[in-house]
Amino acid sequence: FVALPARAQLSCVCGIQCTDLNNDGALDLLLGGNNYEFKPQYSRLDANYGSVLLNDGSGNFAWQDYADSGFFVKDEIKHMQIFKDANGNRFMITAINDSEPKIHRLND
Repeated sequence: FVALPARAQLSCVCGIQCTDLNNDGALDLLLGGNNYEFKPQYSRLDANYGSVLLNDGSGNFAWQDYADSGFFVKDEIKHMQIFKDANGNRFMITAINDSEPKIHRLND
């Protein structure tokens, strides 16, 4: 077990995708979450804007800044799925509760 970076622990995680984002042979993590379903007196979990964690090959993960990763979703993420188009380009569709999904292209 390895603790994830503090920036990845600011709210709940509801979606995780494992894929090699930087072509180094190590699986990296894409995380998304938030939960708005708590009663008003308990507030809501809304501090997760998505996280890209790059694996150094030894199982340690480094959080990537939003400006560098391009992944920023300030909503209640319920599911994430990676897919390829007919040309082999990789994308991730992010399902947002009560909103339209967002699609991000994964650079290869």
